[in-house]
Amino acid sequence: MRSGLVAAMVAVLALPCAAVTFTMEPVQDSYVRAWAPDDNYGSAGGTSVAGASAVNGDGVANGPAEAFMQFDAGPLAAAVDAHFGHHHWAIESAVLHTTEQPNPNNPVYGLGEGQFSIQWIGTQAWDEGTGYPDPVDPTASQTGDGITYNISRSLDLTGPVLGTFANTGPNTTQKFVDLICDLGALPPGLADDLRDGELMSLYLTPADADIGLQFAARDNKTEERRPYLAVEAVEQQAVIPEPATATLLAIGLLAGAGRLRRRRP
Repeated sequence: MRSGLVAAMVAVLALPCAAVTFTMEPVQDSYVRAWAPDDNYGSAGGTSVAGASAVNGDGVANGPAEAFMQFDAGPLAAAVDAHFGHHHWAIESAVLHTTEQPNPNNPVYGLGEGQFSIQWIGTQAWDEGTGYPDPVDPTASQTGDGITYNISRSLDLTGPVLGTFANTGPNTTQKFVDLICDLGALPPGLADDLRDGELMSLYLTPADADIGLQFAARDNKTEERRPYLAVEAVEQQAVIPEPATATLLAIGLLAGAGRLRRRRP
């Protein structure tokens, strides 16, 4: 009986230990343009989010743009499992690191200071494609495969917004600016997908009409400018209750056992 009581007094509680940060780069990214609805830009060195009022470096209206990023959490989950033990961890936060080019030299990208939203979408049914803004004619895209604006309209783009952020905009002398988006505590479903090593997609959309954001894509020639997601994980461990708590638990168990014995014929 005593051994059973001792076993019953051990409570498994999820208590955090030291946090460790792991990073992962997107396995796909692309952007789509409402004014070039059948063009694909999946192999471009940059990606874009723009509002309806955004203009390019020549002051010409460029139309809305939206971006897509996909991450494979398989290697992340394996690395965290190896560090803490299989699923003995939880995700504390996630931060998207990007590099903005405030004054892009390609007229296909919009300029403008404003806000954009990052949304988690459940669909993974899109391909980044191989199109890119042609260096001779930037309005032309060597396309034919991958996601386009028209294709994106057929996707399920619903899902929770993880945050709304502001870009630097063109009013700067800096050529490149770190743009850090703290996504905070993730929704349970997204945290579970990351823990289970699933694919996950982010959808970046303009939150106002003036924004014109251009930032480096995963195909950017400069490695340190490429985007990545930094995920902070924390260990979860089993603990034994304080002595006073254990004593109260034992008293309760003994009292319950006594009542059971008295009820027997």
